[in-house]
Amino acid sequence: MTFKLILSICVLFLSIQDGKENVCVGSLEAKVFQTRENTVTCIEKEKASDDENNPVLIKTCDFQNFRSIKTGTADDKGRYSYSYELYIIDQNGKHQIKNSDVFKTGADAVEKKINQDLQQEYEENLKNPHLKDCMEWIDFRHYTLNEMGMGFSDNDTLEFYINHGIGGACFNVSFNILKYNLSAFEAYMK
Repeated sequence: MTFKLILSICVLFLSIQDGKENVCVGSLEAKVFQTRENTVTCIEKEKASDDENNPVLIKTCDFQNFRSIKTGTADDKGRYSYSYELYIIDQNGKHQIKNSDVFKTGADAVEKKINQDLQQEYEENLKNPHLKDCMEWIDFRHYTLNEMGMGFSDNDTLEFYINHGIGGACFNVSFNILKYNLSAFEAYMK
């Protein structure tokens, strides 16, 4: 929902013609304040790690009464992997929840869409001669919503992280991150 506060501003034009003063000759509308309740706000931080060259990356995003925390840790080659935490915030504090708890209905439709997109990306990557050998290590299957990492992100997006669990030699295809505009799943969200 968008709220707008619009003020009419009278444009003053003072002139003296035949002893008459013209005070207001038109108006301008100025948009002074606008807010959207469905906006994601994020804060990114770096935290020192055992590896002095690669800090731990922490991204905290809030959307309505939900909070997601995405934590990135680097391996010995500086390649980042991520873990996700999801919370609901109410008058009693912050409580960890499952991904499916974000959706009131249609979590199965969200899960189906993500898996369709994963399948399509997987099949395209299998055709790429540079990725084919690594792609064959992936035992592609249907992933449940609660098996995925899920979090909110900048530009009002919802991101899903799927780790295929294959070795470091194929790190470049060992996971997928799919991003969707929140509007794609808005009808299903609490």
